[in-house]
Amino acid sequence: MSRFAHMFEALNKSGLPILQTMDIVSNTIGNAYIGSALQKVGQSIEKGKGISVPLEESGLFPPLVIRMISVGEQSGSLDDMLKNVAEHYDTEVNYLVENLVTLIEPILTVTIGVLVLFLALGIFLPMWDMMSAVG
Repeated sequence: MSRFAHMFEALNKSGLPILQTMDIVSNTIGNAYIGSALQKVGQSIEKGKGISVPLEESGLFPPLVIRMISVGEQSGSLDDMLKNVAEHYDTEVNYLVENLVTLIEPILTVTIGVLVLFLALGIFLPMWDMMSAVG
């Protein structure tokens, strides 16, 4: 969603027509499924449905994106709304990555501890067996 919003905002801000913008975004989004949905959205826009209605009908876009684009269409500040959407999703991705790192740290610590224990037992068990054989 962030990539979509960034590309759509940049192309729209540069003055390209909406249909051409949607075509470029659908070809460069990096996800074939979303790209084909955006092409269908472009065809719906060409028929005069606006932007937010076809996005909602596609079923791929979250309600936040649809509402923000709808408000941007109605108020004439689509670029600002797309920028807000992109910033929201960028922040959300950063938050999720930080949480993932926080969750992975204890798992890695326990895994390294188990490996060190395994190596230590691999070294000390034969020595204890030799000691008991000598004793």
